[in-house]
Amino acid sequence: MNKAQFFIDDYYVDLSRNQITKDKKISRYPPKVMAVLSMLVEHQGQVVSFDELMASVWSDRVVTINTLQRCIFQIRQAFKDDSKSPRIIKTHAKQGYSLEAHITLAPCDVITSTNKSVNAEESIENNDLRRRGILLIALLTTLLIAAFSTTFNLQNSQEIHFSKANIITSSDDWESNGSYSADGRFILFQRHINNCYSNLWTKDLVSQKEYQLTDVAGIYGKPNWSPDGNQITFVERKGCPHEDNSLDYCWSVKSLTVIDGITTPQTPVNRLACGKNPIWQAKWLPHGQIAFIHANNEKSSLQLYNPKTDVIHDIYQAENSYIYEYDVDLKKEKLAILSISKTNTHQLDIVDLQGNIKSSKQIILPDGISALNYLSVQYHPSGEHLITSTSNGLYQLFENGEIQKINMAERHGLYNPSYSSLNQRVVATEVIADTDNIMLNLTDIDSKKEPIKLSKFHFSRSNQSEDNPKFQPNGELISFTSKRTGKRQLWTYDGDHQFQISRLDGGIQSKDIAWSPSGKRIATIAKDSLYIFSLNGQFDIVSTKLPIHNIMQWYSVNELLVLAREDGDEQLYLFNLKSAQFTKLNAKNAVWANITDNRQLVFLDTSQRFWLQGTQGEELKELKALYNQLEQNRVAMTAHSLMGINKKMQLWTYSLTFDAFEIIAQLPKSARYVSDVNNEKLLMTHMNALKKDLIELY
Repeated sequence: MNKAQFFIDDYYVDLSRNQITKDKKISRYPPKVMAVLSMLVEHQGQVVSFDELMASVWSDRVVTINTLQRCIFQIRQAFKDDSKSPRIIKTHAKQGYSLEAHITLAPCDVITSTNKSVNAEESIENNDLRRRGILLIALLTTLLIAAFSTTFNLQNSQEIHFSKANIITSSDDWESNGSYSADGRFILFQRHINNCYSNLWTKDLVSQKEYQLTDVAGIYGKPNWSPDGNQITFVERKGCPHEDNSLDYCWSVKSLTVIDGITTPQTPVNRLACGKNPIWQAKWLPHGQIAFIHANNEKSSLQLYNPKTDVIHDIYQAENSYIYEYDVDLKKEKLAILSISKTNTHQLDIVDLQGNIKSSKQIILPDGISALNYLSVQYHPSGEHLITSTSNGLYQLFENGEIQKINMAERHGLYNPSYSSLNQRVVATEVIADTDNIMLNLTDIDSKKEPIKLSKFHFSRSNQSEDNPKFQPNGELISFTSKRTGKRQLWTYDGDHQFQISRLDGGIQSKDIAWSPSGKRIATIAKDSLYIFSLNGQFDIVSTKLPIHNIMQWYSVNELLVLAREDGDEQLYLFNLKSAQFTKLNAKNAVWANITDNRQLVFLDTSQRFWLQGTQGEELKELKALYNQLEQNRVAMTAHSLMGINKKMQLWTYSLTFDAFEIIAQLPKSARYVSDVNNEKLLMTHMNALKKDLIELY
């Protein structure tokens, strides 16, 4: 019998190898963690004081109680032990810890197969059989590799499945961008106050306490842990479009000491002064250096800042493509850099910390994933693949560019995933958006009364996303999009019943849909292509030389007003269905647009300014009364007027003919945008509920 090898429940512990095994899965732990476990095993059932444990395990140096607590946390994670109702390790307040579980000593050959009690003849026979088995396995492995090496990368067979989920945060605020500390004890995250401002927080997974780290809310980017877990770094932006829409923004790099923040909220330290060029994704590299992506006009590069020398230099700049995301593997000293080309192909470059290319592969996007959207990534602790989130779920991204779906324990709407470095756990942001479509008459709204309850007027209701209803021209139907079946699909409503029109496996990509002028067909986007649906569900796929991102309007029989991407830039075009030609319009930075009956172009730009252009290509005229008058970048247009909802939740109308702006009514906070108007009837989407929580998959 060997005291270095034993069972706790159905876990096999081998102290000599610093490993714990269950169901043939071996997990290795730091020596200090196993030394703490060993001492508790020696005194099984007895209370071992904090001082005794620290003096015995860390006899060579002085440590704080936090170091011991982190080891206990890792041990509990290994045995899936709950600190609130412990079955393995019990905490004795102000005293110490005790191992409560029963220990069963095991023969030393349970794992290693080196039992010296067998006789020599049996040992020789067993060794011979083992040797033959190893040779046979090696031969079969070689044959399999040879057979499949041209079509399948072995590392890509490491499928990840999560069967359980645990809610980490659940508040009235929105949480996002969670990440584990190196020891797995803390989760760092952002808690949002509104669409711009947030504070940085951390949660202790041992005590379940939350701590606000920043003393003042800011427009912070995703925070990143330093390698030793003592500090975090992040980008802060000055300027919020919801306040002033000023383009005079600036970006700086900040840092903060976590232990100080846990004691009391801190003012972040300014590492890099505010600059006019956008930067994002600040992350620690070795020797206290900080990397980030820097954009200058239409180019971007990965840069490195050394706080000691105050010097900034480029690490890497992709050729003919735009860098938008990256992650660093500190153990293997490599960077995974994602970029998108002017032809909308995504590339994954693996480089060392000096910027030397190790590999460069095109990312092979699965069906249903738009090439026009960016991917967020983080390395797996093994460094063998990355995890990424898309509109269709979580995926493994391998260094050869291949992507593999992750089973997510039946959870949907997960974003910004982050691995734990100690075990197969992932923290992610779960977004649950419950929007409903409503129809009401303008006569139902009285500006002198309290805001009406919009839910009384809904016609499409589920606990998922229902969006962007549109009246049918020359008919009585209403079209809209819905996620009620899991994927966003196209639906119609006839006044009594709702009918699903599209049944695409990957769903449709955008809320933006458009009726044909005849009212017999509906245009939408799926698989980065233009789909034209008939009301019986049949569809045609229209080939386009440019990928269309959004459909603004089906203006005439053969003309669609669309946003499409060319050479990396999103532009407003008229697309001709008959000739398949794109005509670029003079509408810089447009996010919404419509053409009036007399062919005047009205559009909204990224700075929340409306512009009007006449039929003969006259100079653009700003509609100054509409500046900063939208909650969402969506407006409804009639023949000669616009209607929208501003940030004060006021419903307004604007006459294009008389340049007259008028507030019609006060709406409740749940109102989002007006999508269509037909005489006295208007269609609107309102937010029934929106939650952003951190959840842990395991």
